[in-house]
Amino acid sequence: MEQFGLENIKLLLFEDLLADRLAFYRKICEAMGIEENEGIRLMDQRTDNDRWTKLQIESLQAIQKSSFQSLRFRMGTKATRKDMLCIKHPNTSSNNAPKVTAPMSDTWKKKIFETTKKGNHRIEDVFKVNLQKYGYFGEI
Repeated sequence: MEQFGLENIKLLLFEDLLADRLAFYRKICEAMGIEENEGIRLMDQRTDNDRWTKLQIESLQAIQKSSFQSLRFRMGTKATRKDMLCIKHPNTSSNNAPKVTAPMSDTWKKKIFETTKKGNHRIEDVFKVNLQKYGYFGEI
């Protein structure tokens, strides 16, 4: 923070993105000096690294178990691979199914909370935000 100066830093929380995507985009545009409508249009066109659904993970596992399906997947077009993984057009039922989450042990959660606690307290103090309400310190 000292290296860049607080006036050059914009704190954006992932939880704000989840709560109101467009308001979050507006904050990014404001911070970067980008025209709001153009920025929102550009950001709203893509979803990178969308979490997979359970159906998609099961489809990938089935592909990996079959030599024929694995070869078909590797040699197939992007459309073929998407079809084999049950990745359809946006807003279809297969894409809107519950997303898979990676389990994390309590030991790792504790290590992460311990490692980030000091920095998160500093962020709370400097930017006057309440990170505790989002569980940043291990308590929800």
